[in-house]
This record gives sequence, C-alpha cells and structure tokens, in this order.
Amino acid sequence: MKNFKYLFLIIFYCSCSVSKDANVSINDYLDSAIKDKNEEIIVVKEKINTNSIIQIFQGNILVDNNTKKTEREGGVPIPLYNENDWLVMKKKYENQNTEFWLNVETWDSKNFDSKRIIFEKLKNCVGSSVIDKYLIKEIPVYSFSEPIIYKNKNIVTFATAKGTTKSFGLGSVYIIVMKKEKGKWMVINKTEENAFY
Repeated sequence: MKNFKYLFLIIFYCSCSVSKDANVSINDYLDSAIKDKNEEIIVVKEKINTNSIIQIFQGNILVDNNTKKTEREGGVPIPLYNENDWLVMKKKYENQNTEFWLNVETWDSKNFDSKRIIFEKLKNCVGSSVIDKYLIKEIPVYSFSEPIIYKNKNIVTFATAKGTTKSFGLGSVYIIVMKKEKGKWMVINKTEENAFY
C-alpha cells in the first residue's frame, strides 16, 4: 500500500509538472511575439475551447461521394500531423462542452510571467461593447486555449487569436505548435483557420 501511495504521488507530480511546463509555452510565445516589453496587452479571461485545436490541427476531411475516398485539406502539414498521434490527442483532450469560449476556467496573472497584462472579459475589450478606458489607445488583445501536449512532452499546441481594442473582433483563430529546444519553447508551425469570433 505504501508503494502504491508513492507511485500515485510521483504520477501526480509528473502530470502537474508537464501541465505547468505546457503553460510556459504561452509565455515563451508572447515573449517572442511582443517586441516592446513595456507594452501593455490584454488577455481575454475566457479560454478558447481545446476542440478548436483538434479541428484546426486535422484540417478538413473531404469525401468523394462516388469513390468514397477521403482527402485531407488544410491543417498542420505532414509529417508533423500524424493521424494516429492526432487520434490520441483527440481522445485525451476533446471537450464535451462545444461552446467556443469556456467560462469555467479563466486566465489570470498566475498563468503569465509579464506584469504588463490586463485580464478582461471578451465583451469588454473587443467589438461594439468595448469599455471606454480601452478606446483611448489601441491595445493588442490576445486570446488563448489551454495548451495541450502532442506526441510527447516536447511538443505542445494551443489555439490563439489576436486583435486590438479598436478592431471589430479577434480575427482568425490559429494554432501554434511549439517544440522545446534548449529549455525554451520555439514556434515550429502556425496554422490558421479562416473564421471570425
């Protein structure tokens, strides 16, 4: 029984550490995307549903009605996209909630390194209901999904969208695929979905 307890603690610690490390990928992404480190940005509190990652990663599957052959269009390029690895990711991370924006868990300052981030509800920072204080100057607005592990713990992917306080919306949603190299997450692929939210 004592050995079982230790095994459980080790598994729990490792899973927490991998999850925490995956969150570091968003910080590394922002660090490379934002050139002016003194610039204020807004991060939308609501998270993008991880189902977006799964859908954009695979792309569209087209079926020929005559031959019943399928063809993949868009998505992350092969060999990074591997159907078996994608199915494992889908099984592990597919969300039963089909809403695009998730309000249950939200982003806050504990998830990010920068102290120049304002956390705001989506409705307050883009579109027609922007609160007055954000209309004074144009502030970049980012939205993120929870990062998820793909293939192994050295590859992580997350969905993101970017706009400004003066834009109509956040624009296209795309996924970022990052690989850990020399202790830092580096972007190895960016795949866009042509939709507005």
